[in-house]
Amino acid sequence: MSGFKLYVSNTSTIPPDGYLCYNDSGPGLPNITQTIPCYQLGQYVIYYDNKGYGNEGPVVELCYVAINGDNTQEGDHTIYASNSSGLIGNETIIYRNESLPSEIKISAVFRYIIYAPPIQRNISEVCEIGIAGCPPTKFGPLCTKPCPVNCFGPCHLDTGNCLYGCVNRSVGDKCEFDCLPTQFGPLCTESCPVHCSVPCHLETGHCTNGCLNGLIGDRCELDPKCYNGSADNYVLTCNPEIYKIYPSSGPVNGGTLVTITGRFIGDSNDNITVDFDGVLCHNVTVLTPYTNLTCVTGSNSASVTNISVSVHGKKSVSNKLSYIFQTPTISTFFPKTGIQSGNTTVTITGHNISYVGQDRYNISFFDDTNHIECSAIQRTFKSKNIKCKTGRSDFSRNMSGLQVVIDDRTILTFDGIFQYLPDPQFTLSNESKESTTEENPCDVPEDTSAVCETPTKLANQSNSQTVYVRFDGVTLPVTIDYVDDPTFEKFTDVYEYDKESPIEIKVKL
Repeated sequence: MSGFKLYVSNTSTIPPDGYLCYNDSGPGLPNITQTIPCYQLGQYVIYYDNKGYGNEGPVVELCYVAINGDNTQEGDHTIYASNSSGLIGNETIIYRNESLPSEIKISAVFRYIIYAPPIQRNISEVCEIGIAGCPPTKFGPLCTKPCPVNCFGPCHLDTGNCLYGCVNRSVGDKCEFDCLPTQFGPLCTESCPVHCSVPCHLETGHCTNGCLNGLIGDRCELDPKCYNGSADNYVLTCNPEIYKIYPSSGPVNGGTLVTITGRFIGDSNDNITVDFDGVLCHNVTVLTPYTNLTCVTGSNSASVTNISVSVHGKKSVSNKLSYIFQTPTISTFFPKTGIQSGNTTVTITGHNISYVGQDRYNISFFDDTNHIECSAIQRTFKSKNIKCKTGRSDFSRNMSGLQVVIDDRTILTFDGIFQYLPDPQFTLSNESKESTTEENPCDVPEDTSAVCETPTKLANQSNSQTVYVRFDGVTLPVTIDYVDDPTFEKFTDVYEYDKESPIEIKVKL
């Protein structure tokens, strides 16, 4: 309790910003039991102590609270004991009367003693009188549960989670997982760097116990021949090297996020410049220190072969890498119609429009007032086309054009009608027709009919089964009644076939 302060305040702000009633500033430890008069109006009485003892935070236990107030207000004065700082309906009422007593004693441990005056009983009028805290090794509503054994310091009063980390190389909210010396991370799923003298740091993976094979750096990734250590960083003495750039092409307007892989190409604290034959690549971000970074290309009208990375003025040596700036155009798209429920696959053809990489496209059909997204299908890109699946339309309409945005900076439009048609209506027929192959279970010979193969009956199921036929964004449930396969009766004798007489075959259905 040494150095504690007592406030009366109208807010629960910590540190308190209200009226300071008392400040223990004298030498030695204060008396455990004290009477501190404070004639001040406020909603909160706050005991504040920011010192604590050793590695533990301050712990306060209020055995009872004396409340002296205005007894002239009409209605019940209510005092609650609660584990919540607000009235939420599950509090224990320890006093309710038209007048206030001089003091109230409570026999159980609660975190909050809340006084509700007889007028305007809402949270704004609730006065937090005091806090009864758990011992640092306990948690739970009545402080009866022990904190996890590997907690460093006290645990959370409600959850039991370890507030200040773990001991014994344990991890997890409750320090419940044992971490091997060669692993690190929140759940010990990441491996320490290969040249670490293990164990590495539990959270960062840094090699706190030094490096093997003469290497240096936080993760033992640096060759001492090319780096000199300084107070806060390693200074590069060798020229950077570039091994790969991905992707290797993009629109002339730029905006493409490229990843550069190499050696000695900088850390997050370094001054790094990426140059594409005189055009800077912006927003440089280090992914893996010294080996991987990303940047966003600027605009250029030609292909480049002089790509360089500079770290604190040291420029990478020449390499055989190239990057192609292209001018994309759209030729057409098909089909020209789809159903209102969407999910129709549309193929877009053109020149220089297909690029590798994720999330590079924003595709939509538009009219005078609306855009309807057509979600790009990343894995189906080919050299001259891209594919997308249409979004849903609330009604039948004609969209007047197609818009394709590449890397946020290149906007292509194509004037062409895409027609949203009503969802199909179905009638079923079991009329026998020629079946199709398993790769194409349904054949659509015309707009008014589709011929589909029935799937194989599921084993150990009833003969009446429901299968689902999907037409773009519409799913049709179909009930099929399966019958047992026919059986053939054996011939009762040996017959000689004369190539002219009919043969009678008997079957059971």
